[in-house]
Amino acid sequence: MRRGKWAVLVVAVCLVVIVAAVVYAAGKAKAVPVQEVVRAKRFELVDAEGRVRGALELVGVEPRLVLYDEKSRQRAKLLLGPDGSPTLVLRDEKGNLRVILGAGVLETIRTGAREKRPESSLLLNDSEGKVIWQAP
Repeated sequence: MRRGKWAVLVVAVCLVVIVAAVVYAAGKAKAVPVQEVVRAKRFELVDAEGRVRGALELVGVEPRLVLYDEKSRQRAKLLLGPDGSPTLVLRDEKGNLRVILGAGVLETIRTGAREKRPESSLLLNDSEGKVIWQAP
């Protein structure tokens, strides 16, 4: 019976020592330094398989936020053009341009003429790339 009490006492003392060591070590652990600023021309967000699912990048003078689907197809892009005008571009699963919100460039397929849209514009295309609605 005495041996059982000693064994319990030894285990209890060991547990107290282990807990004290862990608490002491946690108090001594140094925090990982956090940088105030991180600078780069491109940041990538990758999934568990290593596929790029998002990117924050600078292309020429244009900052962009690009989102990709699970098949690495570009689906959404938010950018500032060279003149600082913002544009949001949305594409369907086939990569076809479906929505342009903001100062995008509209190109007429038949003539190749290019028209710069105002920042307040909204352009909707069908699955074949034909304009189905626009304002202004």
